[in-house]
Amino acid sequence: EIVDGDSPRKISIKVPPGTRNGNIVHLRSTKGEGEEIFIIARVANHNFLSISQKGLIVEVPITVGEAVNGASISVPTLEDPITIKIPPGSQSGSEIRVKERGIPLKDRTRGDLFYRLQIKIPESSDAIGLKERCIELDSYYGTQVRHSLPQSLV
Repeated sequence: EIVDGDSPRKISIKVPPGTRNGNIVHLRSTKGEGEEIFIIARVANHNFLSISQKGLIVEVPITVGEAVNGASISVPTLEDPITIKIPPGSQSGSEIRVKERGIPLKDRTRGDLFYRLQIKIPESSDAIGLKERCIELDSYYGTQVRHSLPQSLV
C-alpha cells in the first residue's frame, strides 16, 4: 500500500526477471504525472535454494553410498523434476551444473542451475555396526583428510 495524503492505495508491480537482492526497481505511475516509486529488492531465504553470481544453487542431500558409488537421482527444478548423475567419489560441496534451467535473466535467456551435493550420514541410533564400518572405511583414506589444513588461520 502507498499512502497518498491520508488515503492508502494499493499498487501492483512486476519485478523484472533477474532482479537480485539489493537491486533497485524504478517504477513510474501510469496515472499520476511525475509520480515515481523506487523499490529496493529483498530476496527471502529459502530452505534449499540460494542465488549466486553464477546462478541458482539447490542444496541436495545424498547418501554416503551415492557419493562413493555414484548414482542417478531425481531433483526438483523450477518446472518438472529431472534426473542428474552423481559421479562416483563425489564430495560434499561438489556441484553439478545444468545449463539454462535456472532463473530468467534480463536478456530473456535463462541462468544455470547448480546442484550442490551434501553428504548425509545415517542419524539412526539403530544403525548396528555403523561405527565398525566407519573404522574400516577410514582405512581407505590415502592421507589424512585434513593434511592441507593450516595450523592457524592468521
